[in-house]
Amino acid sequence: MDPNASGQVPDFPQPGKTQIKQEKAPPAVCSDGKDVAFAALFAVLGVLTADAVLYKGMNLGFSAAVLALLAAIAVYSWKKGMRPTAFSVFCVLAVAAGAVCFTFSADGLIRFCLTVMMAVLFAAAFAQTAGIGRFDCGTYQIFAETVRLALVIPASGMQQMLRALMYKKVGDAVCRRRSGGVLAGALCAVPVLLVLVPLLMRSDAAFEGVMKNTLFADAGEIFAVLLCGAVLFLFLFSLLFSARRGLAGAGSAPTGQRVQKLDCIAAAVFLGVISFFYVLYLLSQSAYFFSAFAGILPENFSVAAYARRGFFEMTAICAINLILAAFAMIFTRRKAEKPHPAVRALCVFICVFSLILIAAALSKMVLYVRSFGMTRLRVLTSLFMLLLAVTFICVTVRFFALRFAYMRVIAASAAVILLAAGYVNVDAVIARYNVQAYRSGALETVDVAALGELGDAAVPCIAQLLQDDDADVAASAGSELAGRMYRYYVPDTGGDGTVRWRPREDRSLWRRNVVTDSAEKQLYALQEELAPYLAAFAGEYEDAQ
Repeated sequence: MDPNASGQVPDFPQPGKTQIKQEKAPPAVCSDGKDVAFAALFAVLGVLTADAVLYKGMNLGFSAAVLALLAAIAVYSWKKGMRPTAFSVFCVLAVAAGAVCFTFSADGLIRFCLTVMMAVLFAAAFAQTAGIGRFDCGTYQIFAETVRLALVIPASGMQQMLRALMYKKVGDAVCRRRSGGVLAGALCAVPVLLVLVPLLMRSDAAFEGVMKNTLFADAGEIFAVLLCGAVLFLFLFSLLFSARRGLAGAGSAPTGQRVQKLDCIAAAVFLGVISFFYVLYLLSQSAYFFSAFAGILPENFSVAAYARRGFFEMTAICAINLILAAFAMIFTRRKAEKPHPAVRALCVFICVFSLILIAAALSKMVLYVRSFGMTRLRVLTSLFMLLLAVTFICVTVRFFALRFAYMRVIAASAAVILLAAGYVNVDAVIARYNVQAYRSGALETVDVAALGELGDAAVPCIAQLLQDDDADVAASAGSELAGRMYRYYVPDTGGDGTVRWRPREDRSLWRRNVVTDSAEKQLYALQEELAPYLAAFAGEYEDAQ
């Protein structure tokens, strides 16, 4: 009998083909309207921040972008019942103040340190407010938790966050968002277009004329901005989404009690040997060591030799002492949850000895500045020594109060010092002191070339030397300002022979910086006084062109 007589066709499996298409299970966590809206907002803010960092000089645009990010983070992450601590509020205010400082400071080193400080303080504030991480411990673990919040949590939750944005919950059912595929396809097409369109523009002049006034004319810059903005968005929003949805966890418990402890007798003997040589050092140096406090030079010592001798060695000794104290605090056995009395006493002596060294070093630095003027190295080194002194004081207190959150005080002190250095403009302080000391007679001469190596904040003080009685000083000041004039302006000679200066680049609103803008305006106003010096630079400028 024909097997097909019944009209039924047997279902023979065909090799290489799947008979049943399995639907991928929806994610356990879905997104709501707030997630999608803020994801789009953070994507835009990420691109604006990347553009401010890469091509706007981290000026007003960077300040505005960071402040907008802080506001968006606060609105998106806030939950009913949250109670920020005093330290978290301080951290947020410090981050906001640091962001604004980028508009009022052009100091590259201070800006870099501010960026690191802002990242750590933001991590601390967010962790405490959102209830994740272990920043409440106030110890050295704050650095490990910063790395965890910046990298580990975002990386582990990134895939889950991206999948969640594609799904929504309708009643008890989980549905895929219709707009998700459209948005994903459009975003994936952007980098391809940034490669293809410039190639098409180079291949045809007519198409180039059509596209030259569009964003594709600067495809390389746009691609870099979008790439960096996408990375910032992925890590930042993944962290925020994980915290909002309870996916980040509270982090591991402090590991201080699980660390293998060392024998207290061995630690005490080790620290005792070190302390014995410190005592011997103090006794042998008592004849002239502390004369730095009174500004009295030891016999056969010049000011320069005395101020320089041992300064950096003292800094290295303080750094080693800090490591020794931290090592003893963490790894020695404890009695009744406190360091052994002998270990504690020796560590306190080492900390006090370090504070004495820091005080002597700062006193030497003051003597050096009074004799030879300020430099960036002298000022920044003094600020670092000041922070080091705060650190030793906090470590000393920690030996008597184990619950003292010493790292919070150190982080807050570092933030205050950096913000003060940023807002007062270190270069302006240096230039102002040197010029005033020179004019008052406290300094015999002024190094105009050294002032010229400072940032734009030094321009007003250098301009004061244009009318100096010393012709060499006035000429040096004019040359420095003329060189800076060519840095910001380009001379255009008209038909009548007059020279007009136009800016080298058009400064948009987001490129504005108070210090740089003030220096440019003052240089433009001094063009008549600088005319002889500008003429001397004309030949070098033409050769460079």
